[in-house]
Amino acid sequence: MDDGQLYWAQQQRRPGPTSVPLGVVLGGLTEGSWFKRQQHLGQFVSLLEKLLPAELSGRVSLEGFNRNVLHLAVDSAGHRYEMQLRKDQLLSAMNEQLSGVFVRDIRLSLQPPPTPPPPRAL
Repeated sequence: MDDGQLYWAQQQRRPGPTSVPLGVVLGGLTEGSWFKRQQHLGQFVSLLEKLLPAELSGRVSLEGFNRNVLHLAVDSAGHRYEMQLRKDQLLSAMNEQLSGVFVRDIRLSLQPPPTPPPPRAL
């Protein structure tokens, strides 16, 4: 092999540029269907904080919005029951106050709060 062939082989084996501009990555995210489904989550959070009493809104967390179904996680069975009783009221209020979004159903799941890590030994 001569020097030209060695140089060409070396160039072919090198990896391409590994850095990608952030705009390219974020542009791909905002054009996808995932972003379109999740872009209303901030509106849902602010509306839930406004519609629910303070002691209940601190116990509910938003998990997602998929196929016009709002998924909420509640930390205890008692709060889940209370949310189940308010479900129809929440659905009608959300569909009235949110523009461009139709909420067909609210699914509640029981998810206990995370346990804090054990204290570190000094």
